[in-house]
Amino acid sequence: MSRLLKTLFAGLEYDGISINTVNNWATELISELEAPAIWLMDLLGCTSNDCILNILRGKIKEIGPILDDEYAELCLGFTYLEFKKRNISLHKLESNILDIVDGSSVHGIDPEKVYSVFKDNSMEVVIREIDLLLGSFSKKSIEYKEYTFSNISTIEEQELLTE
Repeated sequence: MSRLLKTLFAGLEYDGISINTVNNWATELISELEAPAIWLMDLLGCTSNDCILNILRGKIKEIGPILDDEYAELCLGFTYLEFKKRNISLHKLESNILDIVDGSSVHGIDPEKVYSVFKDNSMEVVIREIDLLLGSFSKKSIEYKEYTFSNISTIEEQELLTE
């Protein structure tokens, strides 16, 4: 599955990528491509995350599922980055982490482990433990985001973006 679609979807779903970033990226790509894909042009009309996510869902249905460990890692990374920027509360961070790991175990992060970190610990202990759990995922999310918005070089990505 496309790293590009995974990164866009995870970033939008967990507020690590803004609508403006996607619109500016799509505008730039459309101006550079001879025959941009319809889904890419459709992004320009979006004014909400839901609109962009619906377009991405349509494209994902065409090429296959993205819900794998790598996608979950990106989601964990983006939600943790938003917490570190103070854009979401500690409670929202816990809720997001539990939503992401529910039903799966991403590198040993299961709901019980998350509950134990947040339960009866001081804020300092929680932040230290969460940083240990999610630090590597936030680095991966940053790397994928930078790659997505600066470099479309693989044949798969070029085919995805053109008709």
